[in-house]
Amino acid sequence: SLSLSMAMWKPSFPMSKSQCECCCVPGRRGGNGGSKGVSVSSSSTSTRAAGAVAAIVVVAARRRGATVVARRRGAVASSSSSSSSFASSSSSFRSAVDDDDDDGKLHDCAVVLVAPRFAGSIGSVARSCAAFDVPEMRIVNTKCKDHTCRKARGAAAGAQGLLMNANMYDTLEDALGDHDDGLCFVVPGSDAANACQSMHSSPRSAYTKWKKQTNKQNQNRRKLCLVFGAENTGLSEEDAAKCRYGGAQINHSANIESLSLPHAVSVALWDMYRPDDDHM
Repeated sequence: SLSLSMAMWKPSFPMSKSQCECCCVPGRRGGNGGSKGVSVSSSSTSTRAAGAVAAIVVVAARRRGATVVARRRGAVASSSSSSSSFASSSSSFRSAVDDDDDDGKLHDCAVVLVAPRFAGSIGSVARSCAAFDVPEMRIVNTKCKDHTCRKARGAAAGAQGLLMNANMYDTLEDALGDHDDGLCFVVPGSDAANACQSMHSSPRSAYTKWKKQTNKQNQNRRKLCLVFGAENTGLSEEDAAKCRYGGAQINHSANIESLSLPHAVSVALWDMYRPDDDHM
């Protein structure tokens, strides 16, 4: 309505060629910065009319400015709310893990991704970890510019807290440390498989043997690190040889050469997580 009124209003006083009806607002194109306002005649009526128009335009500009500020504040509040939700998700996830002492869950495992390339893959792996009660992700020498970007958070879908709290490392040695055991997942018959110190027939058999061994040695704080290679190349021979607990393979048909990284992680975790056969 303001724009319509301004368009219909015709000044009864002379205006310079460089001015327009909105020239009294500083910074407007074609105006003089608002320092002198509108040129008016000596008529008191024209002066009052010019003053009224200037007041209307200034009020409108202030309202627009207030709207922009309000929208920006809303955006900042929304961003702050999103960050809080990620932190809350992480806190609630860790609390759930700490409160659950079921030995059948994978609380003593960590998933290690070596040189992952795609944010979507990393987010999907985080979701699989949360689905099977794996409380920790470790990422080594990632090729992804931002593993917590919107695409990764969308793929995580409910596991954003686990994604945001992933531990970052430069080398696999640093990720494994001196205390934890590494179990790598390799393609059967590959060079990486041949470089493994030992091979287990399935993820479940490897986890069962490791669990019995750690319980017998009373090393409950030790973790089994499940090591997966990059999406395009898999795990290298050098990294496979660094995994002290050897390797495991995921059996599949000959129709494909290998599984994608998120699928391999999901299948491995499900095999380790599922109940005993006699309880199925």
